[in-house]
Amino acid sequence: MSTPTDNKTLALKFIDALGRLDTEEFLGYLSEDVMFETPGQFPAAGTKTKAQVAQEFPPMRHILPDGLKFTILTVTAEEDRVHVELTGESKTRDGEDYNNRYHYAFVMRDGLICSFRDYMDSDLVMKVLIPTFERFGAVNFGRDQVAAAAT
Repeated sequence: MSTPTDNKTLALKFIDALGRLDTEEFLGYLSEDVMFETPGQFPAAGTKTKAQVAQEFPPMRHILPDGLKFTILTVTAEEDRVHVELTGESKTRDGEDYNNRYHYAFVMRDGLICSFRDYMDSDLVMKVLIPTFERFGAVNFGRDQVAAAAT
């Protein structure tokens, strides 16, 4: 059984790989049955499988070519859970600032992440990331879906 310290280390390695947009590395920290959830009512929200995450994250490198510079604000680890508050700074491919604040909630099992919840400023995602994805054709969310999520 992993200790809270082991779980904290795993969460921070995942965050480091995520910031570098190293999809292959951060997928290696996820269990096969991971629940990867972004709560909210916007196009990027929902619960995804590991296979869906593997498909959806590579276009991020196209949109955020320098990745995200994460700054860890707080980390709390207890039993099989780790919570991390952090900020991320980045510029989109077309030079717009994408600086968000996050709360990541992890549950670990057998040395892997089996649950990940990603809380963020969804308004910022809608204003900066979604239009950038659509402008560069990296992901087609569809205007109807974006409009419905914005209401």
